Amino acid sequence: MAKSPDRGVVNMHQRHWDISNLFVIGASTFPNSGAANPTPTILALTYRTAEAIVDKYLKTPGMLA
Repeated sequence: MAKSPDRGVVNMHQRHWDISNLFVIGASTFPNSGAANPTPTILALTYRTAEAIVDKYLKTPGMLA
């Protein structure tokens, strides 16, 4: 997850930089370790992604800033 495509695969809304209708949801978009439980972070990212899809992407498909 990054602010530009040269630094990461998805943007802050978990949308793939190269494929406009592909959203990646889950723990694969951020590094984590076994020392802490990543579930709350995964849930927060999933909620934020779902909200962005419904409120922004479906109204005007394309890049989400």
